[in-house]
Amino acid sequence: MAESLSAFMQENVKQIGIKEVQVSDRFVDKDGQPVKWKIKAISADENQKLRKDCTIHVGRDKAGRTIEKRDNDYYQARLAAECVVWPDLRDVKLIENWGCSTAEDLIRRMLSAGEFDKLVLAIVRHCGFKSEDELEEEVKN
Repeated sequence: MAESLSAFMQENVKQIGIKEVQVSDRFVDKDGQPVKWKIKAISADENQKLRKDCTIHVGRDKAGRTIEKRDNDYYQARLAAECVVWPDLRDVKLIENWGCSTAEDLIRRMLSAGEFDKLVLAIVRHCGFKSEDELEEEVKN
């Protein structure tokens, strides 16, 4: 009996929705309540392009092979800028208000280090990545 491939057809695949996360207590609405940020997941193809954009060639080894290094800080900022739906990090007024020129600069300037890490963690989980602790636990079992 042949199984149907219909579950894998693009029109039948469930979409990963937008998720709301509270990144900070510092961004509040008119009632003083923390404003939630909205994030989306990206595809493996989009992630690969981001990783490639964040990889630099640093030289060649003795065998002549290219040595590459990914700038993980820049990758995280690019990932966050790509996955944050709200606030609109590409809004010109918002970027100018914070004295920045790109969405990546804006996100790093807006958030404290801990808030940024909290946001990135929420994004990687929403995209389906597992935390290091989860991966470690899987390897043990």
